[in-house]
Amino acid sequence: MRSRVAARAVVALCVLAQALSAQADTSLVAPGSRLEKVWCCGVFLEGPAAAPDGTIYFTDVTGSHSDPRYIGDEPIEQPVLGVYRVDPDGSPHLLTADLGKPNGVALSPDEKTLYVASVGKSETAPLPEPVPTRSALEAITAYDLHEDGSLTFRKTLVDFMAPRGKPETNGPDGIDTDTSGNIWATQGNWKAVVVFDPDGNELGRIELPEGAANLEFGRGAEADWLYITGRTGLYRVRVKARGWHAAER
Repeated sequence: MRSRVAARAVVALCVLAQALSAQADTSLVAPGSRLEKVWCCGVFLEGPAAAPDGTIYFTDVTGSHSDPRYIGDEPIEQPVLGVYRVDPDGSPHLLTADLGKPNGVALSPDEKTLYVASVGKSETAPLPEPVPTRSALEAITAYDLHEDGSLTFRKTLVDFMAPRGKPETNGPDGIDTDTSGNIWATQGNWKAVVVFDPDGNELGRIELPEGAANLEFGRGAEADWLYITGRTGLYRVRVKARGWHAAER
């Protein structure tokens, strides 16, 4: 009996050690680098974007805001929280509404897969049939991207609602990809950037004490710098991967 109890204890400790190791993983960070705050202090930072000249732009959400409507009751132009494509002529096209609340989007380096991060339940009226809708999904999903710009659902890559009952079951926020095809995602409850391979397996995490809302890789010589918007500050850290940008060949 004692040997069985001891064996169970060892197994439990191993599982706990693996969980802590994943949360404290530093294998993603370049040697000698550390997370540094480069700007503060905002209300709620979002949407970092790297310009070709190296400038990093980001938004500071200071109140209610026009599209998508995550909160508030102000009028909106889009009829549903969906994934849209805007063509060069400026015309918008709804590609899919089969997600609860789509948020981050990212392309695979071969430009054949569109990844979409969904963060919960849609709060707007659904479209009329036959457009498929889904009331709630907290996941990273993968879509086949066709040459005409249309999408076909492939699979749910990472389901943040499974297993249920865990305190960390809210979905991802911003996402980006590196040149190896890995998906980098911010996760609010985990207060971390979480990295997944193209099959959805977790590769590691970079913790951010105030929580991570969105992220963006630098460009050119700074493609190995990862910029992260926390709740009130902009952070950066040099990583072992290089970010992928569609405009760079």
